[in-house]
Amino acid sequence: MDSEPIGVCTYHGFYRGERCPQCGRVGIQLMNADEANKLSRKMAAALRHSPEKFNLEMDKHGWVKISELSKAIRRLRGFRWVRPTHILAVALTDPKGRYHVDSDRGLIRASYGHTIDVDISDYPDATEYEVLYYPATEEEFDIILAHGLKPSERKFIHLSTQLEQAISAGRVHTDDPIILSIDAKRAIGDGIIIKKASPYICIAKEIPSQYIFVLGRASKIERALK
Repeated sequence: MDSEPIGVCTYHGFYRGERCPQCGRVGIQLMNADEANKLSRKMAAALRHSPEKFNLEMDKHGWVKISELSKAIRRLRGFRWVRPTHILAVALTDPKGRYHVDSDRGLIRASYGHTIDVDISDYPDATEYEVLYYPATEEEFDIILAHGLKPSERKFIHLSTQLEQAISAGRVHTDDPIILSIDAKRAIGDGIIIKKASPYICIAKEIPSQYIFVLGRASKIERALK
């Protein structure tokens, strides 16, 4: 997760960091970096993996009431301070777009990373992207080229909208990932469902191998980009 304090500016709302990035003012601090990080982890656990452990009523699209999520987390040791405002602040400032918020209905959901079944039919189609990216390890590379991309622990494949982001994500698992490009435009045109989960992540149930191409090792790509 991300380690920055979260504050609120009178003029521009919630922000991460020491000052409002829009006006430079020092607002009211809602959470220090540690509190924001720990709260985001609990939110992710509830919304991505185990809503039943938090006694949350989740609809088929993954939405829960912000007020109920706040109450559920507040029952945990060390989280008595949590209120709906804190939930909103974490969600609306998340730098990776991990959460969707429906302010009109007072709802929140995880945008990606699910290990539980959710219906993503209400997500926008990823038609704005011609190419998406996936970082592969040495071990999975040949399998992907032969059989396509399929989910393993998560319910959906996660594709990066930006090349640099794919490289960074891949290095969590291996020093020099093999970067694959996905012909998203052709795949969607052929009926493959790819949804936009955030500005940085698109998700799909599967990507057949005919839409997957090898860009190369991350280290080689980075040298070429310099």
